[in-house]
Amino acid sequence: MVAQTTIVALTEKVLASCKSYKVGKLVNNLLRGLLERGVAAADIGSMQKASGETPVKTLKIQKGKYCNYHFNISLPLLIDPEHYQYDDQANFWNPISVIDGKEFHLCSKWNEGKHRKSVENWIRGKLPEWFKNKTTTNEQREEMKKFLDNPFL
Repeated sequence: MVAQTTIVALTEKVLASCKSYKVGKLVNNLLRGLLERGVAAADIGSMQKASGETPVKTLKIQKGKYCNYHFNISLPLLIDPEHYQYDDQANFWNPISVIDGKEFHLCSKWNEGKHRKSVENWIRGKLPEWFKNKTTTNEQREEMKKFLDNPFL
C-alpha cells in the first residue's frame, strides 16, 4: 500500500506538471487516462447525466447534478456511442475511451478559467481515493504510477 502523503505528493506533482497545458488537454490526456484505469469507476453512471435542459433533450439522456457539481459543466462528462449520434454540436471527442469494459466519448467543451480548478480538485480527491481502495491491486498501482510519470505521451 502506498502511504497517504506519498499519494498526495504524487497527485500534486502530476498536476504541477500539467500547468503548461490547457484544460482541454488536461482532460483529454490525464483525466481520460485516469478514468480508463478505473479511477471513479463507481461514478460512471452519474458522469453520463447532464444538468442542462438543452443537453438532456438534445442528447436524449437523463438529468443529473454530478458533472455540474464536480466539473462545473452542464453536459455529461461521458456519453456512450448510442447517444453520441445526437451530438450535433461537437461537444464530445470522437476517440472512444474504454472504461470498465464499456465505450464512451469524453466531453470536449472546456474553458480554462471556468473549468480547470474543478478538474484539478476532482483529480485531487479521486486519485488518492483510488490508490487507497482495497480492491486496487499492486499491479494496478504500479501501472498507474508509470502512466502518471508522463500522462501526455
